[in-house]
Amino acid sequence: MIKKWAKRTFRRYRVVISWIHALRLRRHGVVVGSGCLFFGSPIVRNRGSIQIGEGAVLRSSRMANLSSLGTKLILDVRNGGSISIGPRTGLSNCILISRAHIEIGEGTFIGADAKIFDNDFHSLNPENRRHWAERDIISRPILIGKRCFIGGGAIILKGAVIGDEAVIGAGAVVSGTVGPREIWAGNPAKKVKDLDF
Repeated sequence: MIKKWAKRTFRRYRVVISWIHALRLRRHGVVVGSGCLFFGSPIVRNRGSIQIGEGAVLRSSRMANLSSLGTKLILDVRNGGSISIGPRTGLSNCILISRAHIEIGEGTFIGADAKIFDNDFHSLNPENRRHWAERDIISRPILIGKRCFIGGGAIILKGAVIGDEAVIGAGAVVSGTVGPREIWAGNPAKKVKDLDF
């Protein structure tokens, strides 16, 4: 009896806390779908557009995922970029930084310490890099399909396209096109095999 009561109370607590986190994100201009769950408070800088689909689960604390080395979930949109997180997606203490567009499909899971960057952060020209930090930065959209899995510590770079149900191994660095239902791993990431089920 006490066990059921404790579970019910914890669920209610989680819903209330998630509602508070969603309210805070909305104050930053983030569109938050219904039924989202938050474990910890994400760090958000929104100078563009951020949308989170319904039923998404966002983990942003050391205790939410012990393999995350203490990082939090960071959603950073710069210079009119956008981040679109699909419904029933799970993000765990990862970092998304956009100057163009990052799109994550429905039901995709992204592991702890994964990093998704659609830009170079700095110009390749040394003079511009030194004097004009925001000049000549190359940005290209990133598209991640439905029901993908991106392992912990993976890095997804500008211009990457990841097909539906693809798997990216832990620590992989992806900068190209990954086909649907393929497993990629390594640095740089290479195709390991096709999913066969």
